[in-house]
Amino acid sequence: MTNPIASDLIQHSTLISDLTPEQCADLSDIAVIRELGDGEILSKQGEIDETLHIVGKGALAVERETAGGDQVTLHILKPGDLAGAM
Repeated sequence: MTNPIASDLIQHSTLISDLTPEQCADLSDIAVIRELGDGEILSKQGEIDETLHIVGKGALAVERETAGGDQVTLHILKPGDLAGAM
């Protein structure tokens, strides 16, 4: 069953906006909607996660821990941007 919220997010994503509505619907069938609270971590550095995430609303900071243990913000993702472990 197509998830209309996920389908809309997929269709309006900046990197996969050339997909047809049918392809977006297919992807939405396997999509999971997840809300993060302020300061909640999507995935930690070094974790293996093969999930592709699409930012729906708000912002998501991409951070890296330095050798000294400090967090450095590398990029801020906005709605429509894709996120995932590389």
